[in-house]
Amino acid sequence: MFSSSDAKKTLETQSRSLEGYLRSLRGEYGRPTATTDKGTEGTIRTIEKILTDKVFVAVRSLTSMLNPDPKGVEPIRAILRQLSGVLEHIPPSTTAVHTALACVNNITYPPLFKPLVITCPNLLKNMCALMWKSGEAVRLVLGAFMNLSYDEDEAVAVCEAGGLDIVVACLRTTDSQQLLVKTTTIAMRMSFHDQCLPYLTRTGAADAVMPYTVPASAHDTVIWQASVLVSNMLSRSAEATGHALDAQILKRIVQLLRQKLESPGAAINGLWYSLPQLTAAMSNLCIPLSNKPVLLQQNLVPLLVELMRYDGARYCDSPAPLTDVYKHAATAMWQLVFTEQGARAAERDGGKEALQKLVESCPEAKAQAQGALFQLDVTLSGEKPKGPAHTLALSDVQGTDSGRTKHVFLSYNHGSQGIVLRIKDALAARGFRCWVDVENMSGDMMRGMAEAVENASVMIVGLSQGYYESSACHSEAGYAFQRRVPFVPIRLQKDFKATGWLGLLVGMHLFIDFSDESRFEQHVMALCREIEKAQQTSTTQGEHVVAAVEVPVPVVEEQAQLSNMPTVCELAITQQTILRRLDALTADVQHIRTQQAP
Repeated sequence: MFSSSDAKKTLETQSRSLEGYLRSLRGEYGRPTATTDKGTEGTIRTIEKILTDKVFVAVRSLTSMLNPDPKGVEPIRAILRQLSGVLEHIPPSTTAVHTALACVNNITYPPLFKPLVITCPNLLKNMCALMWKSGEAVRLVLGAFMNLSYDEDEAVAVCEAGGLDIVVACLRTTDSQQLLVKTTTIAMRMSFHDQCLPYLTRTGAADAVMPYTVPASAHDTVIWQASVLVSNMLSRSAEATGHALDAQILKRIVQLLRQKLESPGAAINGLWYSLPQLTAAMSNLCIPLSNKPVLLQQNLVPLLVELMRYDGARYCDSPAPLTDVYKHAATAMWQLVFTEQGARAAERDGGKEALQKLVESCPEAKAQAQGALFQLDVTLSGEKPKGPAHTLALSDVQGTDSGRTKHVFLSYNHGSQGIVLRIKDALAARGFRCWVDVENMSGDMMRGMAEAVENASVMIVGLSQGYYESSACHSEAGYAFQRRVPFVPIRLQKDFKATGWLGLLVGMHLFIDFSDESRFEQHVMALCREIEKAQQTSTTQGEHVVAAVEVPVPVVEEQAQLSNMPTVCELAITQQTILRRLDALTADVQHIRTQQAP
């Protein structure tokens, strides 16, 4: 092994040497011997000797240190360029290629050097190309992809280079348990990253691993990883696709989180799991209505309480902050307390006290904790928490009204802020007073939101996947529903269909499709007409009533035939009643599935 300084000097020197030999292989010097079989073989053997005797040892010396020397970044960057050239110009079955891949594998391990791999031109594409040509290359490349898939930027780069396509192809065809462990690990880690989800969906990763979620179908590690991948991918789309997660998978994820809490510094089934990522996955699992009864049956609420009280001295997942765990746990609790069963469990098992402690002691998780406390009180009592409302500054909202003047409340997810602010400006230009939050809610903003809902003549609901997944948006819309504030739905995301709680809220209402911005002015005119209708009928003897909404343009064909049917609101079925009925039905179905499970 070299010292750090010797390793850096070796890499700098050998990078220049390798560059010369690779140019010779490419014929850039015009030497006849470089194009003959004998000359080519000699050059390759020389490159093999440099890589094996010097480069590999120097790379191991720099990457095996607990705290790598930052001065090693440039030598590593230089050698990566030459390693990429080796992979591109030397036959895949040679020792040179295998040694080059081993070097790349080592470089992908330290967080300091990992980003260098994705900035090296064509390196990932050359690695992917080799996987189709050499069995040994598959093993080495998958090892590097395992390291790269842990962080979002590097994982996306692997997807863009075509690495995930090969991983999923291996999943579908291999009988090797070793390759199954590597491929399910890569796909599972990618499933924690939002930017990787479209790639996982396109390649059919969930379908590829679904057979391995069945007990005794594979090694335990594969079963657990397949379960995490499926839960991460389907938790957000289960209600939209009609594919509910199996109860056994949900139970497995709760058990995995419980094991991580009990032994934070230990591997589980041979693999290291991140507590922040597992808690984030759990908060996503709490979104669909169909999951909640099963998760509550698994005593998830006490587990979330333990997470919100987690002792920092036991935390082993740096550099991710412990506050991420608190935020995700509070968000999961927020999702659960939308149901009466979840709210009762939170009140019984110390959830309220744990949330209040986060409000007082953790600024990073304060917004989520206060949102959960707000919804807990609303679910149990039907009223907002008592206390002084937050004073809304102009920096918090735009177009805020004072006194008893009613306003138009624009409810949306902040991922759609650009189009919503454009709509707000168009409405304001036509004389409407608007309330729109321009910053993420924090602190007592939940009470401010409740006061704004109470003073709204109509709510504009911005339909999108982000809106459906947001606990804050769920609380906004649910509180407006309970206050019987009339609403007009507008679609902000192309092809989005409201399901779950949002589908119940929208009911049979038609929406105005602002996802098609080419007809923006027409849409604004239609929206103005619907706001005026709602405002004219929004109060009768001082109480809100719900106005039926008929939107002239654009009419969605699949909903047009339902336009004359009564809405959920007109049937006088409150949101809580609907949710309780659905929870009861879902619990019965899940109980039957559990009884039938082997």
